[in-house]
Amino acid sequence: MRIFGTDGAGRAVVVAALAVVPLTACTSSGAPSAVDAQTPVSSSVGAPSVAASSGGATSGSAASGIVPTAELDTARGAVVLPYDRFVPDKVEQTELGQAVAVENALCLREAGLDMIVPPPFEDVDVYAQESFFGPWTMDQAQKFGFARPMRDADLRANGYVPADYGRPSDPVALAVIDHDTALLDGHDAEVEACNEKVQHVYTAMRSARDTPWQAEISAVETALPENDVVAAAFDDLDACLVAGGLEPDAAQPGYVVGADVVTIDEEQVELAVQVVGCKDETDFTRRVATEWARLQAAVLEKYETDVIAQGAANDEALADGRATVAAHPEVFVSGAGK
Repeated sequence: MRIFGTDGAGRAVVVAALAVVPLTACTSSGAPSAVDAQTPVSSSVGAPSVAASSGGATSGSAASGIVPTAELDTARGAVVLPYDRFVPDKVEQTELGQAVAVENALCLREAGLDMIVPPPFEDVDVYAQESFFGPWTMDQAQKFGFARPMRDADLRANGYVPADYGRPSDPVALAVIDHDTALLDGHDAEVEACNEKVQHVYTAMRSARDTPWQAEISAVETALPENDVVAAAFDDLDACLVAGGLEPDAAQPGYVVGADVVTIDEEQVELAVQVVGCKDETDFTRRVATEWARLQAAVLEKYETDVIAQGAANDEALADGRATVAAHPEVFVSGAGK
């Protein structure tokens, strides 16, 4: 069985990393979005942030206990809720994916197949950004409109922008992907065996999916629209939008009629800027994130010891993955003839 992603230009790359189901606590986008055309690879990047309550939340170490506040990281475009601190963020998930690709290459080379791992992308910081009931920072609105933030190559591959838009795809990565695709054609048995062999990288991440707190965290999100604090924030946002001549989209809270999540053009950017302007004016994001964080923390505190252990296991998996990548630079070049 092959597991394919693409390089951001629609071409397949064989990496077991794409089999993982991401675990993120902050999943509020309200609107559907296309799957990223490429799983990027990078170290996570720190940035200034603003705590969403006077508690002064900080993201990062799972050993710090349950932090009951949200963090609005405007520089990275991320809203960090309590549970987000115990699961890998999107950029960290791609680091784990890189570790899987490296281990896959090592395994396949033992089987006589000269798999090469594509080079890391340089423009992966964008994956730290997220939708929070639509765009929530001006930078997001001006760059992506209502579309999910992603690399320029992925925007092109998804058809959100013209083919000549933005930063070109890395020709080295494209060549490596072509090499691997041709190399592994007809070797499904070897690929499947190696995929199974390297799945230990994701053991810690997958272990959380069936936990009682995961189910309760999801229930909190489902019930958010009925929460009085959240409902009041939406009422104020909608009033601002209506005053600006926009029609709130009842089917997609935080969006407006006319918003298009798969198109980026001048009209969509203008609409998104107006929406974010109202979110800023009504303090929408801070109000919703703060209440959401309070509700999440109440769940996590019931399972504090186990949640912290889960976070520590994820941190260990991430550290091991980074060490694996650092220890095997040889898989980024051809091993043929060696």
